[in-house]
Amino acid sequence: MPAPQESRKICIPFSREERSIFQNFSRFERYSVYRVKNATIYAPDNIVDLFSLSEAKDTWYREEIYRTPRLYEFYLSELIRKEIKGDFSDEIKREIEIARGGVEYQYLRELVSWIDRGMSTEEMINLTLEKLMASQEDRLINSYRYGMLLVFMREISPEGYSKDYWNYVLARTHVPSRRSKVIEDSYKAMLEEYTDQYNRMKVYLSELIKRGNLSYEAVNITLDKLAVAMDLSTSSARYYGAYIMLDLISENGTYSLEYCYGSLENSLPSP
Repeated sequence: MPAPQESRKICIPFSREERSIFQNFSRFERYSVYRVKNATIYAPDNIVDLFSLSEAKDTWYREEIYRTPRLYEFYLSELIRKEIKGDFSDEIKREIEIARGGVEYQYLRELVSWIDRGMSTEEMINLTLEKLMASQEDRLINSYRYGMLLVFMREISPEGYSKDYWNYVLARTHVPSRRSKVIEDSYKAMLEEYTDQYNRMKVYLSELIKRGNLSYEAVNITLDKLAVAMDLSTSSARYYGAYIMLDLISENGTYSLEYCYGSLENSLPSP
């Protein structure tokens, strides 16, 4: 591992295309507005804390990205956290109190009204799923968007990424059977399409990281071979590579988004 260097944080707005790819990561609002490029960052235990940027939050609210159905995806992720952990994230708890005062964070108004009416977590999850699915009648929860939610669940709970746990959530939410089947079918499709490729790439990149070989050349060559071997599209390979690099390198206590964005953008063959 290279010797530690002084961190340089350079915030660059995402392009529209990049926002569409990263908008559903855990605490997705932070990923969707800013990235940190050409900087080595020493990660805390919770990778999300790196993105606690007031500028990102201000931009997020100003651009009103909390809209249906993303609003209900966000509600659902926080409610699942509450179901698993017993409470909302600290940040949302603070923002709920502020929202009760009617000053800001109006995207939480509906959630606050449910809480103040004394609804249980199960009831709020059930209502959120109904609203989420009603807002997407034309496409009814496709595998990509639920794949991202499952990644979030994996972040907050080891059992969150398992099909057993997902079935448990569905069983406790009184979703009409037709829609329950759509969600389950989407989950199966997501597993069939992504899991094998994800695991294969993770193995290769894990070995690369273990060897401490994080040069542009090593990352580029590895991802180039993986993209060809797996017949991945450029956008898919970028997504897998970026997420896995974030996940794996952070386990060593340090990672560079330079590799997750800069080298990934230049590493793959043209489609």
